Amino acid sequence: MKLATHDRGAILNLAGFRLLSPALRDGAPALLEHGETAGRTGWEPFFDALDRAGLVLAWDTEDPASARLVPASEARVQV
Repeated sequence: MKLATHDRGAILNLAGFRLLSPALRDGAPALLEHGETAGRTGWEPFFDALDRAGLVLAWDTEDPASARLVPASEARVQV
């Protein structure tokens, strides 16, 4: 099943499960794989950028590695 959310707790949960870290790249939010460091930031600046950009986290429950940030207008958001 494909899901999308803007819920901070759900994003933190999936990021923790996948060992992803928050980042800003050219001002845009990004989730970095374990070991990547370019643009790393704290969660608050990440969530602020996520809000400004109108993005949500989308993924397929069968494949947690499919997690991507996408425009909210393109995702069916589950809160």
